[in-house]
Amino acid sequence: VDELRYSILQVEDGITQVDGRVNEMADDFAREFNRITNRLDDQKTRALAYSTQLRMMLDDICSLHPNKLSPGDAEDISEALTYALSDIDYGDYQAAIGVSQINLINASVLQSKLEILNDEYSQLLVHIYERCSSIHERIDSLKKPENNIYNLPFADISEEFDGRIPFWSSGLFDEIELNFRRICDAVESRYEVDMDIDSLKDALVEIVHIEEQLDECIAVAHNEYYEFLRVQQLAISLYEALTYDGSWHLHADSSGYTDADERRPYRMVLVDGCGNVASIVVFHNREIRSQTRRGVEYGETQFMLDVCDGDTMSDADLCEIIRRGLLSRLEESHIDIGRGNRQDSRISDSNSTEFITNTVIVGDKIKDDRIAAAGNHMRIKQTGR
Repeated sequence: VDELRYSILQVEDGITQVDGRVNEMADDFAREFNRITNRLDDQKTRALAYSTQLRMMLDDICSLHPNKLSPGDAEDISEALTYALSDIDYGDYQAAIGVSQINLINASVLQSKLEILNDEYSQLLVHIYERCSSIHERIDSLKKPENNIYNLPFADISEEFDGRIPFWSSGLFDEIELNFRRICDAVESRYEVDMDIDSLKDALVEIVHIEEQLDECIAVAHNEYYEFLRVQQLAISLYEALTYDGSWHLHADSSGYTDADERRPYRMVLVDGCGNVASIVVFHNREIRSQTRRGVEYGETQFMLDVCDGDTMSDADLCEIIRRGLLSRLEESHIDIGRGNRQDSRISDSNSTEFITNTVIVGDKIKDDRIAAAGNHMRIKQTGR
């Protein structure tokens, strides 16, 4: 982006330098044209020569989109030409010569300015459409899982990423694509048609930011998939530790990812021979991702465990004894039960379903806040604040 801004500034500096040279050239042109016309003895012939030259330059100016790139300037010259021709019609040749001389210089300056602006406009469009074409291709590729299957860049995971970047970024990819299409539409429908050079420059900078945001979005998708794998691993470890002797078995109909969405908490319901129900919810992070200069920080995967003596909790003391027994079994299997605190103060429930529902809400909020933090981080980087 800095390199892009530097290039734009170089173009603008170049325009400033050229403007000075244009003024010099315009003065040289006026002196040479005056030298030639001064040889004409007939005032009418001289007046016609000046007005003809002014008309020719005005025709060239009109082909350079003056109304869009330098509004009002061509109209001033056109008006001056009308006055000069009127003076000739009334025989006031000296007045016609004076008006034409002044406006020949103005026309020369305007023509050179418009040629530079037209060139800058064309170069900006080329850069924009090259970038847009590249980003279009990249977005289309990122939408196809088969194009994005590769080993994750995490030392403790050997799994391949499943390629679903839009899915795992939970709306961030869609937001970036929508913003990109908004910029492209503005360029095509307004900035290009209006030849709005300043807006085209801003659009080019925004398009460069889109490329950076796609990079960050991919990183978010990788991290979210990594969190999914950690949830999966912890859920398997919990299941194996609690069911290895057959005293507890899985209630399959009540277990699985919430709404079959792998981004949401995993629910596990175990039942023993006496009808006691152990409910476990595993979700992505205990801590909401914190924002730093380098990005966002992850906490650790956690689970929550509760027990009911049947469909509802009728004997809280018994349920707590069973719960502590389950935690002891997890400790024996070397599972950190510090990651398995009972529901926090925001959750109050009297049965397995209520416990799971409320705990899932907590897990969903943590995930949603994590994604929101990533989105805010991208937007802050884009605006430079």
